[in-house]
Amino acid sequence: MYGVPLDLDEEGNILLQPASDRGAILLHADGVRVDRLPHDLTIGRLSGGGEVAVGSTSDSAGITAVLFDGVWTDLNTLLCGSSECWANNEAIGIDAGGRIVGNRYSLSTRLSAYTISPNGIVSTLVFPGATSTGVCDVNSRGEILVHAVFSNSAYERAVIVSTSGEPIGITIPNGHVWANSINERSHVAGCTQAAGVSHPFIWAEGKLTDLGSIGPRYGEKFSCGVSISDEDVVVGDSSAPTIRGSTHFVYANGTMFDLDAISGIELDYVVRINAKGQILARDSFGYVVLLKPR
Repeated sequence: MYGVPLDLDEEGNILLQPASDRGAILLHADGVRVDRLPHDLTIGRLSGGGEVAVGSTSDSAGITAVLFDGVWTDLNTLLCGSSECWANNEAIGIDAGGRIVGNRYSLSTRLSAYTISPNGIVSTLVFPGATSTGVCDVNSRGEILVHAVFSNSAYERAVIVSTSGEPIGITIPNGHVWANSINERSHVAGCTQAAGVSHPFIWAEGKLTDLGSIGPRYGEKFSCGVSISDEDVVVGDSSAPTIRGSTHFVYANGTMFDLDAISGIELDYVVRINAKGQILARDSFGYVVLLKPR
């Protein structure tokens, strides 16, 4: 199917936005059930065994955060205060307890991360000295992965907000840390950037491990971990100055593999890997593809 792959959950349910049809589609893992959402999604995440989706839809009024649990709910009614309605709102994820996390933008302020409790209480994630915060991911336990910029540092960093609310910073000396995914073991995947070169990493138990690159023949300048499974298998993107140098990777048990080569598919980008080893991606022709382990 032509379209945009949005999310893949642990059971194998897929959320995607078709290229031509109106409304996002939820493909259930049983291969039988298909749910069509009433509107398009620009981003989307699944939770609750494919029964709940959060995301964002875009129209002339801006970007609206939404919840779909059988009923389409406009979250802007909660996120817009009495004095200012934020111009753009995104719902990034939802944990097992029903807490929604996301980002808010406005013309007068920077990016700001928020949470919405199951009973509708909106809170802003605040870190002392931070000038910009943005949610990247949340696991089912409720640990939130945040990208943050601080006024006293020239470098961007990642922050894990624990279930107790304690912030745990992920940094490197003289470089940026961009995190994209957190698994149920509290391990994180993303990329660092230092001296003009980006490498993917796994962060676990306070230690950041540089995953390196696929190989010198590609001449990568930018490689980044996009998603990490509960088994610490990482998938990501790798780009180089030449078109052929751009590819995608899967990292498992200390070894990095060229995902395009082993799958036989020229990919455009990867989205998610789940505990079953299934990988959701988009190929270079614009098709949504699901790669399964052999």
